[in-house]
Amino acid sequence: MLVREFEVHDFGPIREGRVEIGDLTLLIGPQNSGKTYLSMLLYTLSELGDHITDIIIDEIAKVVFSYGRGIRGRSAHDVVRELALKHLDEIKERVIRAIKESSQRFMTSELRACFLAYDLRTLVRKSAEKARVLCIYGLDKQEFRIDMSISHEVAVENIKLSEGLLRDFIVQFFGNKERPPARALYVPADRLAIISSLSSYISLLLDIHRHIFERASAAEILRQVGFGVRKPLLDYIKIVDLAIKGARLPVETELSGSVLGIGSFSVEKGRIWYEDHRGVKIPIELASSGVAQLIGIILPLSAILSPSFPLILFYGAYDMVIIEEPEVNLHADLHIEVARFLADLSRRLKVFITTHSHYVLAELSNLLVSGELKGLKAYFVDPETGLIEPLAVDEREGVELPRSIERALSSLAEEALRSLKGAYPG
Repeated sequence: MLVREFEVHDFGPIREGRVEIGDLTLLIGPQNSGKTYLSMLLYTLSELGDHITDIIIDEIAKVVFSYGRGIRGRSAHDVVRELALKHLDEIKERVIRAIKESSQRFMTSELRACFLAYDLRTLVRKSAEKARVLCIYGLDKQEFRIDMSISHEVAVENIKLSEGLLRDFIVQFFGNKERPPARALYVPADRLAIISSLSSYISLLLDIHRHIFERASAAEILRQVGFGVRKPLLDYIKIVDLAIKGARLPVETELSGSVLGIGSFSVEKGRIWYEDHRGVKIPIELASSGVAQLIGIILPLSAILSPSFPLILFYGAYDMVIIEEPEVNLHADLHIEVARFLADLSRRLKVFITTHSHYVLAELSNLLVSGELKGLKAYFVDPETGLIEPLAVDEREGVELPRSIERALSSLAEEALRSLKGAYPG
């Protein structure tokens, strides 16, 4: 199931706020305002949505096959569907119980693995007793709500599951349709270090994962070993590693090979090469930090948008990409190209970004007004109040400027006026 919106109270530096997921969702705010907290929480909630999807399918199957033993073959789909709909009340009761029992353990483990915090009290805002997270998932027009509190562990406080959602699940899953996608790719700000030192970085971290992390839970590792690799970062490294080992890029995605108009890249014998507009070809280790971080976005995206990518074949499609600071280490003109790239990408996946860039925000606003971007949601994370504030988004007027950017622009204008007055005192 897809995350439609989530609400937080006393989570990390965030006092409260609600984020509705659009085709492209943008968080902008100063350093240490809580943007990374929110983006990693969204990743975790996306993982929970995938987990809940598995639970619903499993519980439907258990009830159906307890009443319909001996059903065989494709022609039995209609019989199975009728049986499931007949016992909808029982399925709903079992699903709610299973979700409540399993989701508490799952979210506790996921948050520990994402934030490397054994005691989840470290994620609770100072002076608050506990944090609260409400998430609303969607399947077609139906919704599923789960309300959780976070203290030392996660507790599920309330679940709201409609029969309409279960009915849609039954019709889709037992109607030969594909499993609904509910996975997110997290592209971390750390991508620069990963892409620039691929062979040593990836080998080291994957070895750590194989020899330690697959033999114990995140909680056990944090308690006994005392260090770890954040789960979103580890998942990202796995995707990059698989994309490089594939030895060829899935060109049908139309992302592969291009670096936003400043050159191209290729993967040859397990190594990434960058070629600039002059035709100079160098290994990625020698490319600029801006080029490396862009390839760190485009390479995994090219992989997950390919139907033949191994993770897609085994685990299903991705529906969202979460990108931290896509403009980092880039000159201002490329901020505009990044914004255009993200707008185009939002036609294929849900896109969620954190940014500091006024240029990215301004160009997305321009694309909205010109009709080239739909479904934009923008939020300002205010470290002074701890609030997530929605920015006004209007298809005629564009996107409202955050207060912090308005203050910066006003300060620059005032300084320029003072300089002019000093130069022309008369």
